[in-house]
Parts: sequence; structure tokens; C-alpha cells
Amino acid sequence: MEFKDVAFTSIDEVLKLYFKEIEGADVFVILIGANNGEIKDFLGDYLLLKNVSGILVEPVNEFFCQLEEKFILNERLILENSAIYTRNCKKNIFRIETNNNLPSWTRGLGSLKKQTVDMHGHDVREIKEAIIKEKVNCVTFDTLLKKHNVGYIHILQIDTEGFDFEIIMSINLSNTRPHLIIFEYLHLTFYQYWRIR
Repeated sequence: MEFKDVAFTSIDEVLKLYFKEIEGADVFVILIGANNGEIKDFLGDYLLLKNVSGILVEPVNEFFCQLEEKFILNERLILENSAIYTRNCKKNIFRIETNNNLPSWTRGLGSLKKQTVDMHGHDVREIKEAIIKEKVNCVTFDTLLKKHNVGYIHILQIDTEGFDFEIIMSINLSNTRPHLIIFEYLHLTFYQYWRIR
């Protein structure tokens, strides 16, 4: 499959082309930072396809429970209640408390880096008062693959509010080489962006 004509197009267009080219073949995805499955993301609609299986990773217990409710009947999807980190441990995640009057998009903010959540105070002044911390389970990307006996990945989507670089750099691409990696570059430095590329 060639993507030479989509260098400056949207992720949605790349995914449409990808799924058109594979014509119903099995696709295995890993979505890191799945939230509750209701927040719009690039792979959301594709998870409903019968040829798509994979792992949805969400560390926040409240959102993980909602994810379980949404996908309880989907046997093709494995749900992992962890954050992906550089080692296996417990760590605090910083997120926005859901019982507030802030815009709904703020519920998708959660990061192992408090300053990444803080910086959204430029958009919504009250965010700093709504930040809470929660202790979550953390596993390495390699541990995730071994735990669920993953042999290949077609699409990897990462949305971790500022930890995308560390996750991508922890992947041994000689062992695991996804066809597509979708990540959020908003919180990356110029150096980190070009290092990933």
C-alpha cells in the first residue's frame, strides 16, 4: 500500500484509504488513552467493524468502567486498565474531575505530567481548580504485548497528553512495526517531533 499522495492530508483520509485498501482483512489495533470510548477519536468508528480487533488501554478507573460498559459485548477487544510507562509501577495520573461545569472536552485531559494538564488553563481558567490525581497501574509497552500475546499491530494510536514521545521511543520497532502510528504532537518539543519522524 502506498501513501505517497496523502503526505499533507488528514488522519481521517489516511485511515479511509487504509481500510479501503485492505478490503475487509483482519486489522489489529492498540489504542493507548482510550478514555471512556465516547470521546471522538480517529479509530472510534472503526472499532465497530467485524474485522477489527485489538487492545484499548485506559488507566483511569472511572473511564475504564465506562469503556467496559460500552464494549462488554465486543469479544474482539481486550480492555487494559493501565497506563503505558517506561517501567512497571504505580504512578499518579493528573486529570480533570468529571463533576464540574467545565466544557465536556476537558474530561479527556489526563496525563502523567501535571504541567500538561495545567497548560490548558489558557483555554479554561477554572481548570487548575478541577485537577485531581489518581494512582494508576503502569506497564511498559513490551509488558502489554507480552501479557496479551500480541504478535503484530496494524494501527497504534497514542493520545496521552504529553507522554506520547516517551511511549513511541520505548517501542522496539525491529520487533514490532505497526503500519500506522497516530500520535498527538501538540505537547512535543520540536526536537521530540523530529526524533519521532
